Amino acid sequence: FAFNEEEVLGVSPPDDAAVVVVATAPEECAASAEAAPESGRQDEGCSPLLAYVHDARVLDLSYCGIFGPKIGQLVAEFLQSDAGRELTHLDFTGDCLNSEATAVIATSLKDNATVTYLNMANNCISVDGAVQIAACLQVNTALARLDLSGNSIGVEGVRHLTESLVTNKALTYLNLSYNSLGAAGADIVANFLKKSANITHLDVEGNRIGDEGAKCIACCLDENNTLTDLNMSHNNICDTGAGNLAESLRRCQSLTQLDLSHNKIGAKGAAFIADSLKVNSALTHLSLSANPLGAEGVCDVAGGLVNSVVTHVNLSSVDCGDEGAKHIAGCLQANEAVSVLFFCDNGFGDEGAQWFVENLPKTATLQRLYITGNHVSKESKRALKEAAMSLVAFECDDLH
Repeated sequence: FAFNEEEVLGVSPPDDAAVVVVATAPEECAASAEAAPESGRQDEGCSPLLAYVHDARVLDLSYCGIFGPKIGQLVAEFLQSDAGRELTHLDFTGDCLNSEATAVIATSLKDNATVTYLNMANNCISVDGAVQIAACLQVNTALARLDLSGNSIGVEGVRHLTESLVTNKALTYLNLSYNSLGAAGADIVANFLKKSANITHLDVEGNRIGDEGAKCIACCLDENNTLTDLNMSHNNICDTGAGNLAESLRRCQSLTQLDLSHNKIGAKGAAFIADSLKVNSALTHLSLSANPLGAEGVCDVAGGLVNSVVTHVNLSSVDCGDEGAKHIAGCLQANEAVSVLFFCDNGFGDEGAQWFVENLPKTATLQRLYITGNHVSKESKRALKEAAMSLVAFECDDLH
């Protein structure tokens, strides 16, 4: 999704944070620690891996090459040390954490009052690990953002997590992408969202939820008033699922960002979504990239955008050619909201480029346009760049 993630999610470290990145192998850390002055150690109980950490608010242990229960114990010790008492961001991405290591870390965070961001993506966390994390979430009152993407928690794992989150009032950001949830897992998540008044960002990318799962999520949007950012990309959602989501978008006035990229939504599904945009007054970011919309689907979306409040649109790789370019370029002239448009890899040529050349000078709100990967001649590229002179950002293929 080609939008600024730090701006959207707000998960970047504070400006004054001391960021500690541990990217060396454990044996190298241990060797260097032997030469460390005693004054450089905050706590004799801490491992040599963390010997040089001072007043850190951000600790990045991602892809360190350490795994198993040892890494969990090291961090558990550190959290109890003087140096660890101000830690706010903790990252374990790609550390091959197993259930035992996950249990140690989760237990150490139960009564922690400072860590607000925990990233455990791309590990070996299964149902057992999810149970331990759920137990932590039942009592932890500080953790606001949790990333469990790229694990194997499955349906039972997500059941435990969501049950614990019903009473949790702190967590607002939850990433469950690529966890083999399927439609059954999506149903569990949807039922949780009906009761949740805290989650504002949910990521279920790559869980193969299909149309059935999309319908479950769509139904919960009618009862949830807090979710603002939803990522459902890479989920085998077709026109039927898009139709269910579109129906909910007609009534949902909390969701501001929706990512449906890399699904199987065609022209029919695009028409459903386009109709909902005409009445929805909340959605500002929409991605339909890498869906087989075709020129017909883009035509419908362009029509829906004319009077919508959507400001960021991603329609790259939707196979719409010159005809699609004609409709989206024409929409830019009439629309008074779109400021960012991605329209890359759509197979349009000089004819499509000419529509942009004619309409770009007439657009009132567009600031950034990205149209790389199309079949445009040198002459048309020059004309496009000249027409886009007033834009803050414009990207087309190089002149060669």
